[in-house]
Amino acid sequence: GTEAIQEITSSLTAYRSTGAKMFVPTMLLYLSKSYAATRQFDRALSAIAEAMTVLEATEERWLEAELYRVAGELALNSPATVIG
Repeated sequence: GTEAIQEITSSLTAYRSTGAKMFVPTMLLYLSKSYAATRQFDRALSAIAEAMTVLEATEERWLEAELYRVAGELALNSPATVIG
């Protein structure tokens, strides 16, 4: 829940402060899942979008399918999503 969000956010900030980019999309994916678990769908989708942007720079293509899968789940479960 919220503790996971705080832990991931602070860890991600510390990791990025070193200049590292590798595995940032993975951390953002976990952050997105934590936001979704607390029904913060806008933040969850934002974390996925950022992960996809970073993925372009790091070329961590092995994670791309999972990012799209989670984005789809978020779109289906988000009350703000309009289908049709």
